[in-house]
Amino acid sequence: MVYSSFEFIVLLFFLIPLFYSTRNVFAQLAIIFLASCLFLSFTGTENLIVAVLVISVGYLALRLGVGGRSRAIVAAIAILVLNLMFFKLMAASPALWRFELPWGGQSHWLVPLGLSFYTFQIIGGLIELNHVGRPVPIGRFANFVLFFPHLIAGPICKSRVLVPQFEDAKRFSWRNLGIGLHLFLVGYVKKVLIADPIGAAIDDVWSNPAAYATGAVWLATAGFYLQVYADFSGYTDMGRGVARMLGFRLPINFRAPYLAASPLDFWQRWHISLTTWYRHYFYQPLALWIGRSFRDRRRRTLGLCLAAVFVLTAVGLWHGVAWRFVLFGLFQGVLLMVWRGLPFPREPRGPARIAHVLLFQAILLTSFVIFRSPSVDAMVDMARAMAGHAAGTRSIAMGGFIVLAGLAVFAIQGLDYFITDRPLAAQVRRLRRSNLAFCAVVIAFVTLFGYKTIQVDAVAPANTPSISSRFIYFDF
Repeated sequence: MVYSSFEFIVLLFFLIPLFYSTRNVFAQLAIIFLASCLFLSFTGTENLIVAVLVISVGYLALRLGVGGRSRAIVAAIAILVLNLMFFKLMAASPALWRFELPWGGQSHWLVPLGLSFYTFQIIGGLIELNHVGRPVPIGRFANFVLFFPHLIAGPICKSRVLVPQFEDAKRFSWRNLGIGLHLFLVGYVKKVLIADPIGAAIDDVWSNPAAYATGAVWLATAGFYLQVYADFSGYTDMGRGVARMLGFRLPINFRAPYLAASPLDFWQRWHISLTTWYRHYFYQPLALWIGRSFRDRRRRTLGLCLAAVFVLTAVGLWHGVAWRFVLFGLFQGVLLMVWRGLPFPREPRGPARIAHVLLFQAILLTSFVIFRSPSVDAMVDMARAMAGHAAGTRSIAMGGFIVLAGLAVFAIQGLDYFITDRPLAAQVRRLRRSNLAFCAVVIAFVTLFGYKTIQVDAVAPANTPSISSRFIYFDF
């Protein structure tokens, strides 16, 4: 179940009135937990079974670890990491791990829905909550992990941000509903009107680049560059919107990453919660050890650069156990190290910043060839076609749409970039509170949802999910 699906909208339609029908905090926690279980098990009960087992391991370790007994926490983290690696390795070689089902037929190991996200959430929560020194009730801990608005696409929340929000009962607020609908609408536009049509237009090019002209191949590369942002950030925006409708606040996960002027700037704007997680639990301990071990400035600087390369390679592996993800993370790490060594100003202004943005984004766009290609051979074929070798003559029918989608994506990111300006942010907040804006958002959402249901889902082939039922990160 994805947020843009008809089933989820129906679930949300019944959930919000039910949630606010009681002011008992325990009843609201139970409603959220049951809704999260239903959401997670919609595509298979095995997803829910794995999540419950993982939560049980984490909570048991948390109870045993209270009072400074950190061995239980360390053991639980090891189990959680090994469990994640197990499913990632099994999914990386499905043909080697097929097995007979008790009721007949064959199946193979799949990564349970949201496992990468909630595993990291539990690990971070165990480390933070263990320092608090007092146990957290099982209901709050389970909802901290399974809260469905962030379950399968993030953001990965810190315990001090989300757990306190489960302590008090939520009361209905038109303001929260209006802001939540606004966030959901923005994400819905990104997902349904930008990411999904682009994906339908470029998938065949990535499958057979040699059949397409060089310009079409470059356009497909740019299309994926736009699709991956619109799909992932749109999905996150919808999740944040749903959480806000229920009275919860989730942190921002994307802040204009395609206006970044350097690799460091990009990773501070792209999937912010994941980057923050790796920085806190991987890079900072490594940097501290390097600072204590090497007194020579050059060796210490080299060690810090290599640590950054290692961490970004680990970020690549988080997406899956495959050479393309290792190469993508390694490329990003080396790019960060090389960029840092160049005589660039740290904070370029005016034309210099525009030049840096264009240069870095061009490099980033081409690097997505590594991320998107299913194999090294496919990567080479795509690179050859982009270079004009062995290119065909076919073109993309929706080339003009991809160009318009690109303009829309950068317009949205421009707003995200400048929203940090206090006067503009105040105007946006004032607009969100108005009744006119609320009515406009409701009308726009109903119109878009009706368009999607009639024009997209209704024309999908029989027994085939609609285009928008696919979340791109399920593929990685």
